[in-house]
Parts: sequence; C-alpha cells; structure tokens
Amino acid sequence: MILAGLVTAVSPNKYIYLISRVIAGLCISANVSTEFVYIVEVVGSKFREFGTASLNLFWTLGVVFQGISAWALLSTIGWRWFSALMCVPAMIPLAGLLLIPESPRYLVVSGERRAAEAALKWLFEMNGVEYPSEWSLETFQDQARGRLSDLFIPQFRRDTLVLSIIYSGLLYVVFAIDDMAPLILSKTTSCGSLNDYTEATPYTTDNYTMTPTDPGDVGCVVAEASSYLEYNMVFSAEIPGALLGLLVGKYIGRKNSLRVLLGIHFLALALLMISCLSITTISVILYCVHCTEFAAICLMWILLGDIYPTVISSTAVNFIYFCAKIGGSFSSFFTYYLYLQHPKLAVATLVVAALLSLAGSLAINKETKGVEQKAVIKADGL
Repeated sequence: MILAGLVTAVSPNKYIYLISRVIAGLCISANVSTEFVYIVEVVGSKFREFGTASLNLFWTLGVVFQGISAWALLSTIGWRWFSALMCVPAMIPLAGLLLIPESPRYLVVSGERRAAEAALKWLFEMNGVEYPSEWSLETFQDQARGRLSDLFIPQFRRDTLVLSIIYSGLLYVVFAIDDMAPLILSKTTSCGSLNDYTEATPYTTDNYTMTPTDPGDVGCVVAEASSYLEYNMVFSAEIPGALLGLLVGKYIGRKNSLRVLLGIHFLALALLMISCLSITTISVILYCVHCTEFAAICLMWILLGDIYPTVISSTAVNFIYFCAKIGGSFSSFFTYYLYLQHPKLAVATLVVAALLSLAGSLAINKETKGVEQKAVIKADGL
C-alpha cells in the first residue's frame, strides 16, 4: 500500500496512476477485513464492542486528518507531493504490526502449537492476567480451517444471506456518498478529466506551471477551502458514529440497534430528495446519514463475531465483506456519473439501497447482546 502510494506520486502517465490506485485499493480492503478478523479472534465478546469501535474510531481519525491535510496543503504542494506525504502515516500501522503476535487460532490450525502458545502468553501478559499453567496447546484437538460451504449450512444460511444484503446496501451508500459529497457541497468541479487533458485547467505548484500537455498530469482545479471543510465536517460524523454503535449495541442489543439506526439512515437519505435545500441543510443531513451508517457498520462487525463461531468467523467476515464491496465498487462509478446527469435519480438509488438494508435488519432473528453463542455446532468441520 505504501509502495503503491509512492508510485502514484511519481506516475508518468494516467495508466500507471490508475494501476497504482487499484493496487492501493486492494491492499486497503484486505487490511480492513484482516484487522476485524484479528479482533474477533483475540478479543472476547465482553470487550468486542470496544475493540470494534476503537478500530473504526482510528479509521475515522485518519479520514479527518487526510481531509484537513488536503485543505491545508493540496493547493500549495500539489497532488504528487501530497500523495507521497500521505504514505508517511501508513508507516505507523506497519510498525505496529511488528509489535503484536500472529493470531493464536491461525497458528493452531497451521500446526504451529508452540508459536500459538507463545502468542497466547504474550496476550495474557499484555492484559495483566496470569497464563493458566494447566493449559497446553500440544494436546489441543485439531481444527479445520473455515470453509465457504460452512456459511450455508442450515444454521447459518439465513444469517449469511441477511447480513450480506444489509452490508451491501450500506457500502453502496457509503461509497456513493464518498464520491457525491464533493459534488453536492461544492459549487465547482473539483478535478479535471483524467481522460482528456485538453479539458484540464493548468495550475501552478512547486514553482512551475503544470499545463494540460504535461504528460501524466491531469491539471486539477483545486476546490475552494470551504468545500474541504464542509466535506471534512460530513465525514467527521464517523467519530460519533463509532461511539454510537458502541453504546446502543451494548445496552439495547445488536438487532434492535441496527433496526433503529438503519431506519434513521433511510429517512435521512429520503430527505435529500427534497428540492431547494440549502448547503447547510444538506451538510446536516449528510452528517446524520454518515453517522448512522457508520454506527450500523460497527454493529455489523460485532454481529459477525457474535453469530459465527471462531472457526468460520474469518471466512464469514471476508465473504460478506467481499459481497458488500461489489455493491460499493459499482456505486462509486454508477452514482457519480448518474448524479452529473440526473441528481435526484442518483439519490433515489441510495434511498432504495438504504431501504434494502433496513428490510434486511428486520429479517435478523438473533439477538446476541454481546453474549457468546453457546450452541454446539455439529456440522462437518465445525
């Protein structure tokens, strides 16, 4: 991901630029699902809300930091130096990975029992708890890796389908709002065309003027400072969203919380269909949308860890996340260009996606409230 960011900064043409961004996107998606799997495997259900909310909170702080940095630096140093500079914060989690052990469960299913026991002892020590002397992973029974087919056995088939629908609808809206918010909140187009240099507007940076004929440069029109601030304000909603997901999920249950949040989410998006709204009103609505959808996403990750046993939690997280990313990736292209031609129709697709997520939440028939599942799974491999 860091290397892809650096390649972006020095890309000689638009093709290298696009390839580097695709690689960076793949790495980010893989990192997100892996981080949540790690939390599910090493954090007990009692503290899972806190672990999930913390991860989402720091993700949001990164988004806010990026927005503030763009507002302060992009028009001064240009997009190349800005791309390179944004690689520096990514080195912090890379260094952090060197300080934590591998997942004990992964080590066990890989046959590395001694390494798994060492990882467990490290986790016990970090939590100030004495490692039970009677524990021995050398005699621990073998466990198979989770299989995709395990998600569709009778006990989990409904959960897999419902959670995939809910999360797909949520990410459809998230990705669309990410792309449409600058258009909604800004009076000018924020960037020239990547495909037609002749339409791009030259701008001055690094003591020289980048003209539309410069190879590899798209000639961006820097958005107004107020647009960056409004955009950043909207996405700072993820911070209270993470805290909201933590609180409501803990005290009124995952299922009921998800239904309430997705109901508010749907109604807020429906308000965007109203004509002649002021920029301030739209900003408040988008803030509410982003807050509720992020709280719902936090609850989704917690639900995944509660519903599926550890043996298939990794498979469940990655499969449902993959399905949701398909809808999200599609919306990034579809809704952006649709909004340019038919704004209300683009917003209508978001309302439909939100309604689909709300309908899925009404179909959830399990309320975990953070309590680990006690049922013994007797299916093959579980």
